[in-house]
Amino acid sequence: MIVPVSFLFFEWYFIGVTMVLLFHVIRNESARRIVPAVFSGVCWLGMSLLAMASPPIEGVYALVTDANFAIIMPTFAAGCFFAAFLLKNFNGERGKKMKWLFYAFYPIHLAVLAGIALVLGLTDLRVFGLY
Repeated sequence: MIVPVSFLFFEWYFIGVTMVLLFHVIRNESARRIVPAVFSGVCWLGMSLLAMASPPIEGVYALVTDANFAIIMPTFAAGCFFAAFLLKNFNGERGKKMKWLFYAFYPIHLAVLAGIALVLGLTDLRVFGLY
């Protein structure tokens, strides 16, 4: 019997699909806020440990065995655990109305990062279509 493993290569691998299922299955509101985020953080840490422990496989799309992902995955896990902390402390009330601050922040911070990359020589103007 052939077992399809293509679900591993979705966005967020199997973690995203499982999180959606957890959101659907868990009925307790406080657990629904925390469990999927903690689950995803544990999965990212586990995949990081796998990536550090297993040798690279030549010619095979084995993302879990890539050394770069062994470094990056713990940051994904930290983000998931931080999200679980924020969701646990959410009281259900709407916050301050700062919509325009966030609308302005996103393009401004991207422009600042692009400027830093240009100054450090990490990229050139061709990347931005300006050359």
